[in-house]
Amino acid sequence: MKSIGSYVNVDTARLKPLKIVYDGQEYELIVEKTVGKVSGKLVDGENVVTFVYRLVKKPSILDVVKPKEVKPNIPKTGDAIMGNAIIAWVVSVVSAMFGFTKLKEDEE
Repeated sequence: MKSIGSYVNVDTARLKPLKIVYDGQEYELIVEKTVGKVSGKLVDGENVVTFVYRLVKKPSILDVVKPKEVKPNIPKTGDAIMGNAIIAWVVSVVSAMFGFTKLKEDEE
């Protein structure tokens, strides 16, 4: 093919808006699906550039407001209470032993 680029240098990048509105709908450019030579020197023959757009989905109220996830608030029964009871019992026994030891030393 014969280059006519010495006469015509083209940059179609400025022709591709990132978003367009058609018939009340908004569309966005899918850059990776652009087909053809977007800029540079033209060659003799047909030069086709295709820009691909997709419809922008507008969020509905159902998309925006999602129901709150409810986690059941079930109390743990027995675990913490038993642990605390055992600690209290050990402290009581140790205190009583020191008390009796002290009392016995005072008697002697």
